[in-house]
Amino acid sequence: MGVKVLWTLISSALVLPVVAKAHLPFDAGAACTAIVKSYSACYSGMSYDSRTGDVTLSPYTSRVRCSDGLKLSFYDRLERMDFASMLSIPYAVGDTSLPNKVVNSDGGRLRLDQMFFEVYGGSLAEVQRNLVNVRILNQQVKFNSKNGAAAALSSVGVDLMRAVKSDRAVASYLKPWLTGKIDLARMTFAWRKVAGTDRFSNHSFGTAIDFNNLWATGPVYWLWEVAKKRQAEIERRTGRKPALEKILKTINERSVKDFKPTTLDPVPRKIVEIFERHGFIWGGKWYHFDTMHFEFRPEFFKNLRPVCRLLTAEEDTEPLQEINDETSEEMQTLLDHHHFD
Repeated sequence: MGVKVLWTLISSALVLPVVAKAHLPFDAGAACTAIVKSYSACYSGMSYDSRTGDVTLSPYTSRVRCSDGLKLSFYDRLERMDFASMLSIPYAVGDTSLPNKVVNSDGGRLRLDQMFFEVYGGSLAEVQRNLVNVRILNQQVKFNSKNGAAAALSSVGVDLMRAVKSDRAVASYLKPWLTGKIDLARMTFAWRKVAGTDRFSNHSFGTAIDFNNLWATGPVYWLWEVAKKRQAEIERRTGRKPALEKILKTINERSVKDFKPTTLDPVPRKIVEIFERHGFIWGGKWYHFDTMHFEFRPEFFKNLRPVCRLLTAEEDTEPLQEINDETSEEMQTLLDHHHFD
């Protein structure tokens, strides 16, 4: 058998993973221009000078480089961010094949903390001053008023309630939050760093919300799946079953080599579509999936028309009161109409 034929047979039998790398060639200048444009719609003071390659985050801060010119791995880039790299891995807007099997294709996980500090608040106290109450799914949550984030979540709430009344799958999925069985109040703002890193979670800025589905029928968070697998291996080998919380503390994401996305908790596409319509990315589309997680990232949506401030009921053409504040009796009638199990 010739060498060429042999190689053809071998290569056809191999299924090599597709890898998304943060250093894949992309136009850093275009990325910086797009980010600045998306944030300038509601936030003043950010600018990009293509001649010098500098980005000014606000009139009161030093400049940062658009790009550091380094070719880094995904994990190295996570820990050593520059401005342009926030868009170096695309986010798939709209319908897409799930679970995402492109290794490290986590569009939106690359964040430059310094930018978020400037836009949403540079300390716990500053962020807290910027938080406002937003009504969503008959509950009240805290969200950041800067850069149109709270206004965007309010619009999501309006559209979700419309979908509840017209889409049985949406109504069924959202039932635990609509009825208050799951509290959303603790699922938005939380000043903290990502476990095991010096990177701040977007929850620190009050620009993310988690729908912690206690009745999930499929995998919700990739790290939990890794921990469950290791738990089962330990139990099979030793006969003891350690707590998942204990296993999670021992896992370093960079060292996980055996992770393969599985089927996901079936979040209705309509819900994801509504969040994306208003500038939120969904963690369920990441290779390292997190189906609970939605975060406000307007830079990933070219045609987004942001509303920069939270409208009052009097200013809104369709007042939030009419949609978000049903009485318990009205809500029960709505739930019964959709024939929940």
